[in-house]
Amino acid sequence: MLQRREIRRMQQDLERYSFAETESRTDLIREVLPDLLQGAPVLFQGETGSGKSQLAKYISERYLYKKPAIISVSEQIKESQIIGSRGLEAGQTVFNYSEFVKAQKEGRPAILDEVNLMPHEFAGILHDLLQKRVGDIWIHPVTGEEIPIRAPIMATANLKSERYKQRYELDVATLRRFIGGAGAREIHYHDIGKKDRDGNLIAPETLKI
Repeated sequence: MLQRREIRRMQQDLERYSFAETESRTDLIREVLPDLLQGAPVLFQGETGSGKSQLAKYISERYLYKKPAIISVSEQIKESQIIGSRGLEAGQTVFNYSEFVKAQKEGRPAILDEVNLMPHEFAGILHDLLQKRVGDIWIHPVTGEEIPIRAPIMATANLKSERYKQRYELDVATLRRFIGGAGAREIHYHDIGKKDRDGNLIAPETLKI
């Protein structure tokens, strides 16, 4: 059985991060963290509600010590939400960077939530960024500014299932960028009711993530 101290730690994590780190999640984090620290991208795929976004946010705050920029991707996402847009300020034309770009400039991880919904016309921009690592320089496609890469990109994608048959699948070219980075990992409801190496329950029902 889980020790009382472990349960208390999980409860504290739930209160602080809205996420409880169970044994399987700890193993997964240990696998991807070294690559993330080098700026390699990671993709978490899984069923809707399996905790993908919370896992990415938890890793950012708990292990990378940064509050992430979370970009909700949809079929209607605009280019301005990815790279920014021009605007007027005191009568002068300026370029306002998106939260996605600002995160890189500030050294904060960016989380692309439901990246499988990203329109294909923006794939080129995304692929260019996913090939960068911490210390590399990314040339902004509009301003030409040289932006140092200071933090990794994490992304989530919903898998198709019997319940969600209309889910868009991630295109192969984008998937390869993640596989060449920290990897594409599948997240499932596999903690609840499962047992650890000693035959004890990994997580009680109250810690479903």
